[in-house]
Amino acid sequence: MLYLKQNVLQEWVTFLIGSQPYRYRCWHRSSEQWCLQGKTYHTFGTIHVVFGLISMVITGLILCILRSHSLMKSTCYKILLALGMISWFSVGTLSIWPGFMSIRGTVFCNYPFLGMIAGRSLTLEWVAGSSLCLFLAFNRIADMTRNKILLKFFDKPIKVLFTFSSIFLYSSSFAFITDPCLYNSSLRGYSINPYNEEEPDLFSNIWIHFHNVSFIIFLSIIAVVVVYKLCTDRENCWRGTSDLQRKLLLQSIFISTQYLIPCFVYLISYFWSTAEQPQCFIEGSHVWMEVTAGFNGVVCLFFNRPIRVKFLKEIGLKNYVIQPNKRTSAPSVTRSVM
Repeated sequence: MLYLKQNVLQEWVTFLIGSQPYRYRCWHRSSEQWCLQGKTYHTFGTIHVVFGLISMVITGLILCILRSHSLMKSTCYKILLALGMISWFSVGTLSIWPGFMSIRGTVFCNYPFLGMIAGRSLTLEWVAGSSLCLFLAFNRIADMTRNKILLKFFDKPIKVLFTFSSIFLYSSSFAFITDPCLYNSSLRGYSINPYNEEEPDLFSNIWIHFHNVSFIIFLSIIAVVVVYKLCTDRENCWRGTSDLQRKLLLQSIFISTQYLIPCFVYLISYFWSTAEQPQCFIEGSHVWMEVTAGFNGVVCLFFNRPIRVKFLKEIGLKNYVIQPNKRTSAPSVTRSVM
């Protein structure tokens, strides 16, 4: 770890001036020779690219609708918008870039600069998304318990903006100091090892694992509180709440699962060498993150009828809008989502 700490800034400077740090050196082979290390998967890569492009178009349209909707007065929806934006960028690093690399049959050393940007972007997206997920869960706890102390964290926009800024700085620090995950077409997945004939022990992302463990612990505590409240005070916490609040809780559970499963996968990979992991394990974890990121917008449509109605109208399918049998008054919301 001493080697890493002494050379983080030097490596950044080296990359910014267009050179290659020693740990990520690729100059001892030609581009053609590095291509021999990769594997070409035209069908696999094409599926990634097509899925990514479709997901980015759908998610982008949904984010535009959500941004201009009156629901944005709610703190919870502001968090969901931020998570949706992260998912939009994540599709690029989880679908578009891997698809391009798979079609070309290339490895990190064929595009070291772009590969490093994609890897560090993925780190930032992961840390920011999982941190916002905890913030969303905390918001739902405040809403369920109606605790006045917890509600004060969400009663003013400036407090929410401060939290967003803190999460961005926190995530950026991880992207700066940790070794990035780099895509390899022969693995069909990400690995911190660039496979440039350097010792694997030179690369480590122990801080990411520390973040993942903290995420699992805090999310587990929140989950226990949610289950306890639902079991002991079901009338007020579920039946006594509006349909909007119940759907927000279900949507939050889905987003939490999206980040929780990869956390366990990363912890397993920490004690399990990449070279020894089954291919299905590497591909499965990658596909899970890719699909959940791509379908975040669809989940938003499923749980939010106003967004779904406007989306169908925007794409010319307003005739498919199903009108509710009964018109009810607008659901009330507590201070936590205002």
